[in-house]
Amino acid sequence: MKTPLPRRKRHATLFPQWMSAATFLLAKRRLMDFLIRIVTAGRRWAARDIPSFNRYVLVGLVNSVVGYGVIFGLLSLGANPYLSNASGYAVGITVSYILNKRFSFRSRKPDRTAFPLFVASLAVAYLANLAVLFALLRWGAVNPYLAQLLAGGVYTLVGFLGSRYIAFGSKHVQNAP
Repeated sequence: MKTPLPRRKRHATLFPQWMSAATFLLAKRRLMDFLIRIVTAGRRWAARDIPSFNRYVLVGLVNSVVGYGVIFGLLSLGANPYLSNASGYAVGITVSYILNKRFSFRSRKPDRTAFPLFVASLAVAYLANLAVLFALLRWGAVNPYLAQLLAGGVYTLVGFLGSRYIAFGSKHVQNAP
């Protein structure tokens, strides 16, 4: 039969024995200040970027309709499925770039620098999508349909952040109403 462990004093469970109560309270206060700063910064970010994000999602919907319209239109004309897919994506990326630059972010950044950065941000977003999809299916035991939706959400968020802060850069973005 095992002997029970001795009961510890209550203060020993609140902070490590090597830390004094004053040091613990100071660390706790600093942590609270840090968390308050994060929440405040998050509110400022949300106030500034949620309208852009909403426009970005709207552009994504328009872009999907146009891209799939090209794909299905070419397929109905008898085009090769791979050529139809590539054409639809090429048109979709171009439409997405133009609408996001002018409508979502109202950027003045030159096309010769913004377009390659935009395509690169979409590539990174797609890789993040694949990584999340792989992880969910391989280790998460998540339903494949749900995994696709969650990975699509990651694609949208990473694509937005890449477009907002890298491709169209905040220095070149007008404050949108």
